[in-house]
Amino acid sequence: MSDYFDASGNRIADGLTARATDVNTLRDEVGAAFDLIPDVANLTTGTVSFAVDTGTANNYVVSLPETPTSYTDGLLVTMRPINSNSGASTINVDGLGVKSIRGIDGLAISAGDIVAGIPVDLRYSTATGYFHLAPNSAADATAAAASAVAASASASAALASQGAAASSASSASTSASTATTKASEASTSAANALTSENNAETAETNAAASLADALAIYGSIAAVQAAEAAAAASAAAAATSEMNAETAETNAETAETNAAASAASASASASSAAASASAAASSYSSSIAIYGSLAAVQAAQAAAAASAASAATSAATATTQATAAAASADEAQAAWTAALAANPDMNPAVRMNPSTLTEDLTIPAGYNAYSAGPLTIGEDVDVTLNDHSNWSVL
Repeated sequence: MSDYFDASGNRIADGLTARATDVNTLRDEVGAAFDLIPDVANLTTGTVSFAVDTGTANNYVVSLPETPTSYTDGLLVTMRPINSNSGASTINVDGLGVKSIRGIDGLAISAGDIVAGIPVDLRYSTATGYFHLAPNSAADATAAAASAVAASASASAALASQGAAASSASSASTSASTATTKASEASTSAANALTSENNAETAETNAAASLADALAIYGSIAAVQAAEAAAAASAAAAATSEMNAETAETNAETAETNAAASAASASASASSAAASASAAASSYSSSIAIYGSLAAVQAAQAAAAASAASAATSAATATTQATAAAASADEAQAAWTAALAANPDMNPAVRMNPSTLTEDLTIPAGYNAYSAGPLTIGEDVDVTLNDHSNWSVL
């Protein structure tokens, strides 16, 4: 006995002549058995369990070529969906009832697991009461392609981030170097200002000490006031040097100017001292008549000589300071010139870039860049502009 034909029934005994009714009954049973066999075309093409969906997205409906009478364990349905799913989905096969579609892990399927137009295999399990979605090579290929595109985009973004990081690191290094240089210049200027201030204080002290001598020697308040004015001018020059300490170049020029002024002042002081000595010598004869004794004249003469020596010392000190200031100015100017030669882009008035691009260039996303032209791009050199970035050659 088989599912198609029961050979035990309606059997004609051996040796008997069969009646037409018996033969016809047997023929009908054989025909009914053949009706249970799938069509040859379905068997040949392998579409015995294939059907095109007639339902809606997430709610699939199919009718198989050979209609099953119930949901049996292992029942296979190959469905070509007309809609992609957007989440959990169900299927109704030949009106046998709605069943949930699950993955091989037993969980509800996710959006995109069923793609319109791509056949999927669904196999029923009586143990779970669900149709389970078998792995689909076409859907997997689509997902793999999408993943590849996403991976490529991520790689490009990572490359752009790497370029931006390298650029930021270079800028940070340049800024650090510039800051170190500026700090050194500021320290040098501060030291120069302190020296100038000390020199001014010394000059003021010397001027005060010389005031009494000047009164005793010159006997004229006008000469004393002239000395005070010279001391005040030196103090003002020192204050100016301190205020300009932040700018190395300006400080150097100011120091040089002050050095020239100090040299001139020293020369004037020496001339004044010589004049004082001459005046003291010419007054010798009259001094005897005035003071009435040689000892008094000699004492006045000694005081004048001491004052002349003090003036000569002050002149020598001023000359030394002038020479040192001029040397500092030359050194500052030389350092600035060397810095500009090594790093032309430090010049605040001029910005320069090479006329030939010899390395690959990447403008990060969201940045604008410009270069002075004409500009030649070297052979095999690539220039990459990321999204929302611009590069102008002026």
